[in-house]
This record gives sequence, structure tokens and C-alpha cells, in this order.
Amino acid sequence: MISTEYSFEVKPRFIKKLDDFSKNIQKRIKDKLEKFQQKVNTYGIDPREHNNTKFIATDNMWRLRVGGYLVFFDIYDKTLSILYVEHRKKPTNREID
Repeated sequence: MISTEYSFEVKPRFIKKLDDFSKNIQKRIKDKLEKFQQKVNTYGIDPREHNNTKFIATDNMWRLRVGGYLVFFDIYDKTLSILYVEHRKKPTNREID
């Protein structure tokens, strides 16, 4: 059987931005990411095909919707890098490190 497990890497910029939100919002985002990771690794769901993800072609990245927030990530081989989190009302056309 071919392993489809992805490693999840959290970037410092994501952690810094997450700290700006209330504890309630932080918990919601963390819980959603844990469930997303479980679906990807335990059930073998392709993160590109998850129903809450969307490809952003102009930035060559993906986004995961968590209520009123968007978590941006990229996928390289079997590594999913969590890059940034932003409120949906904020403009998302900024450069992500």
C-alpha cells in the first residue's frame, strides 16, 4: 500500500498572526486544522479535494475556510505548510512568506 500521509508544517508567521486573535478564535482555527489533518492522514483524503479548500492560482497556494477566517497553505510533495491566517474581510492579495 502506498503511503498517502502528509506532514504538516506550521510557519512562524501563522503562529504570530494566530496570537493576535481571541482565545476562542484560536481554538476554532486549531480544532479545524486538527480535523483537516485527521481527514487527510487517517482517511486518506487529498487536501486539494477537501470541500473547504480552494486553489488560489495567482499566489500558487490553497486556502481553508474556518468560519470567518481563511488559513492559507501550500503543498509540496507530501508536506503541507500552514502559512498564514486572515479574517475574510481583509484583502488576501498580499505576498506570503
